[in-house]
Formats: sequence, structure tokens, C-alpha cells
Amino acid sequence: MPKQVLPTLRDFQLMKSYLIRYGFREFSRIEIQKQFSRLRLVAPRKREGKETGFVFSANGLSVVIWTTFLIEEGKAREVDAAWVLVVKGDEVPYFSHPIHRTENFIKNLINQAWIARWRVLHRPLCQKCKEFMEIARGRGLGARYWSCVRLRHHDDGKPFFLDWDYELPPRAKQFVVKRRERRATYVAKRREEGKPVLVARLRRKRWTSKLV
Repeated sequence: MPKQVLPTLRDFQLMKSYLIRYGFREFSRIEIQKQFSRLRLVAPRKREGKETGFVFSANGLSVVIWTTFLIEEGKAREVDAAWVLVVKGDEVPYFSHPIHRTENFIKNLINQAWIARWRVLHRPLCQKCKEFMEIARGRGLGARYWSCVRLRHHDDGKPFFLDWDYELPPRAKQFVVKRRERRATYVAKRREEGKPVLVARLRRKRWTSKLV
């Protein structure tokens, strides 16, 4: 794991300026409180402060960014990772690998936020029924694809699928491909050394809901 480099207040302000430029807005304190209360969310462990988050919504989906930054304290949490989520209602059909606070943290977070925004903004229509397609889980951990299973509305009665990277701009595609290649190299190396593959998605303690 590369050396941790916590973002400064100046880093956060730079990141925020990009997100606002891309059409994100910052969650208000009362908005977060209402959501946590409505869903009766319980954190997996004691957490200091109120984390700053951002949201962008279009075509029935929302991109949510959790930054690890505590704006009231003017610093990032000591132990945490940022996440980029795609949300539909109360469901989370997509979430990124954890974005660790290393030397390129701000750049990586901004890039992943932009790509998630692009996917939501360009959410594809099914070529058979012209309805919005849904995000479906693939076989591999974290794998996603676009799916439409409204079979009664398809003339041939068959589902329709598109690749997760469908029509993704070249530079964005290059970014995600390189990220996947680095991940594959890491996994292969760990397995060659006979070491377990540490998957943060599985290891991380999840938020729970007391909603009945």
C-alpha cells in the first residue's frame, strides 16, 4: 500500500471546485441527518465528525461522493477511504473500490466522480423497448453491466444487455482500463506469493439499517 497522504483543506477546496463545476452539490447537514434518521442507519464503528458528501442526479440515478473530509474540523479522518456510489432510491447498485488517501487521491477521486457522472448522465436506453436500462451485477466482484429484462416489452421476448463501458469517452475508458489492469496485476502478484487477496469491499464493516 502506498504511503498515506491526507488531503489538506486546500486539497478539499480544489476537489470541491471541480465537483461543483461538474454539477455536483454538497449535501447539507440537515439532509444527511434526515436520511440517516429515515433509514435508521447505524455506523459500523464510532466515527468522528460529519463527513462532507456530494451528489449529482440525472435520469433516475444519483452519484454520491463521500470524501472522508470533515469540513467543520478542517481536516480528513485519520482512518478512512473515499467512495463513489451510484444510487437508485435507497439501493446502491454500484460502488467503487475504496479510493485511498495517497499522493494522487484528489486526482483519482475527481476522475472517478466525473466518470460516474458521465454514466448516469448517459444512462442508456434499451434498444428494444426504449426504457432506461438498469445496473446489474456481473460474475466478478465489482463487475457491472447494463441490463433490461422487460421481456413483455421486447418483440423477441429476450433480455437486452450492454457493456458497462458502453460509449464511454476514450480518455475515460483509458483511465478505467488502466485502473483494472493495476488491480489485476495486484491480484495476480498476491496469488503468486500465496497471500490472500485483500478485498476492501468484503473486509469493510458495513453500515446497517434498523428499518423494519
